Amino acid sequence: MRHRRAVPLLAGALVLAFATLVFAFRTSPQAVALTNCDAPADVNTAAEQQLLDLMNQARAQNGAGPLKISTNLQRAALWKSADSSAYGNPPQFSHTDSLGRDTVSQPPNNRAIDCGYPTWAAEDIGWGFGTAQAMFDAFMNSPGHRANILDPTSVVAGVGLIYQSGTPCWTVDFGQVDDTGSGGASTATPTSTANSSPTVTQTATASPTETATPSPTPTRTSTPTHSVPLNAGINLVTFQGPSQSVESATGSLGSDLIAVYSWDAATQTWQVYITGGPAYVQRLHSLEAGTAYYFIMRTGGAWQY
Repeated sequence: MRHRRAVPLLAGALVLAFATLVFAFRTSPQAVALTNCDAPADVNTAAEQQLLDLMNQARAQNGAGPLKISTNLQRAALWKSADSSAYGNPPQFSHTDSLGRDTVSQPPNNRAIDCGYPTWAAEDIGWGFGTAQAMFDAFMNSPGHRANILDPTSVVAGVGLIYQSGTPCWTVDFGQVDDTGSGGASTATPTSTANSSPTVTQTATASPTETATPSPTPTRTSTPTHSVPLNAGINLVTFQGPSQSVESATGSLGSDLIAVYSWDAATQTWQVYITGGPAYVQRLHSLEAGTAYYFIMRTGGAWQY
């Protein structure tokens, strides 16, 4: 489970009955690990598009811009919904897939990046909800899932619905980097109504991680002596300044900086700083001269320190 932004889980009823209209959607495919991102398709079904439309309606009502479909996040979402980690009896129901990947870890353990997206993504997953409306209502009734849907910094999404043994498995991945190559928003509308499964009483349970509250951008107190160009996505840079806190050193980037990673060879672990993240996720507290860091950027810009 990701601890940078809300990466909640959501389960529906464990026993459901479905009508024969299930055939209209993808049914029990196998996620293939040959390229680590083979998926059944990357085109929305009507139900997937309907969930996207419902999310965009809610975002508009809350002052957030619409989400466009990212083909790369669409593949990542479909892969997850087709994977064994999305279904079982009971479902494993984990954000970590059968290859040990989630959407927030460094490569090669990041499913979103494996599927072509430039950086990490937030993720909502649901199991057992037979219509887009039912899945949307359950997500919106859970604070963590709702926070992902309404996050104004997200600009693209991928929605994956896979039926495994007749049970719907949903994955929604949210990205803060627009990789669509288009400035317009997704305006497509569903071509048909959601599937007509029999009405089933569903009890949604959730264990969301609270959404991180952004912290104020640090005020720079010294004149910058370095200017490093950064691109949207992942940048490998070497810090050349004196040892200082991450907040102080990266203050010029503001909200364009998503995260900073550093590999600790002594402990064989990644140390991370998340912009606006709560204290419990911050493992990287200072930047040291001559040390290499991965900067994850929302947009390109110059890092001045």
